[in-house]
Amino acid sequence: PTLADARKELAEVLRGAGVRVVVIVDDLDRLYPDDIRTVLKLIRLVGDLPCVSYLVAFDPDVVARSMDR
Repeated sequence: PTLADARKELAEVLRGAGVRVVVIVDDLDRLYPDDIRTVLKLIRLVGDLPCVSYLVAFDPDVVARSMDR
Protein backbone atom coordinates (compact mmCIF):
# COMPACT_ATOMS: atom_id res chain seq x y z
CA PRO A 1 0.00 0.00 0.00
CA THR A 2 1.05 3.58 -0.56
CA LEU A 3 1.60 6.06 2.23
CA ALA A 4 -1.70 7.73 1.31
CA ASP A 5 -3.49 4.37 1.57
CA ALA A 6 -1.94 3.69 4.98
CA ARG A 7 -2.91 7.16 6.18
CA LYS A 8 -6.48 6.69 4.99
CA GLU A 9 -6.71 3.32 6.73
CA LEU A 10 -5.31 4.79 9.97
CA ALA A 11 -7.85 7.63 9.80
CA GLU A 12 -10.69 5.11 9.46
CA VAL A 13 -9.41 3.06 12.40
CA LEU A 14 -9.11 6.17 14.56
CA ARG A 15 -12.64 7.30 13.69
CA GLY A 16 -14.04 3.86 14.49
CA ALA A 17 -12.12 3.35 17.73
CA GLY A 18 -14.34 5.67 19.74
CA VAL A 19 -11.42 7.15 21.67
CA ARG A 20 -9.40 10.34 21.51
CA VAL A 21 -5.61 10.35 21.45
CA VAL A 22 -3.63 13.20 22.96
CA VAL A 23 0.05 13.39 22.02
CA ILE A 24 2.02 15.44 24.53
CA VAL A 25 5.34 16.93 23.44
CA ASP A 26 7.05 18.62 26.38
CA ASP A 27 10.22 20.70 26.46
CA LEU A 28 10.39 21.18 22.69
CA ASP A 29 12.60 24.19 23.36
CA ARG A 30 15.35 21.95 24.77
CA LEU A 31 16.05 20.40 21.39
CA TYR A 32 18.61 21.65 18.89
CA PRO A 33 17.12 24.19 16.45
CA ASP A 34 17.14 21.72 13.52
CA ASP A 35 15.34 19.17 15.68
CA ILE A 36 12.73 21.73 16.77
CA ARG A 37 11.94 22.45 13.13
CA THR A 38 11.80 18.74 12.34
CA VAL A 39 9.36 17.97 15.16
CA LEU A 40 7.10 20.88 14.23
CA LYS A 41 7.15 19.83 10.58
CA LEU A 42 6.25 16.27 11.57
CA ILE A 43 3.32 17.49 13.66
CA ARG A 44 2.16 19.68 10.77
CA LEU A 45 2.36 16.82 8.28
CA VAL A 46 0.60 14.17 10.37
CA GLY A 47 -1.24 16.34 12.84
CA ASP A 48 -4.55 16.40 11.03
CA LEU A 49 -5.51 12.83 11.85
CA PRO A 50 -9.03 12.44 13.21
CA CYS A 51 -9.43 12.07 16.97
CA VAL A 52 -5.78 13.03 17.56
CA SER A 53 -4.81 16.23 19.36
CA TYR A 54 -1.37 17.60 20.11
CA LEU A 55 -0.27 19.48 23.20
CA VAL A 56 3.14 21.02 22.58
CA ALA A 57 4.89 22.79 25.47
CA PHE A 58 7.80 25.12 24.79
CA ASP A 59 9.36 28.51 25.45
CA PRO A 60 8.06 30.60 22.53
CA ASP A 61 11.19 32.79 22.41
CA VAL A 62 13.51 29.80 22.01
CA VAL A 63 11.33 28.20 19.33
CA ALA A 64 10.94 31.49 17.48
CA ARG A 65 14.73 31.91 17.36
CA SER A 66 15.11 28.38 15.99
CA MET A 67 12.68 29.24 13.18
CA ASP A 68 14.81 32.23 12.12
CA ARG A 69 17.78 30.03 11.24
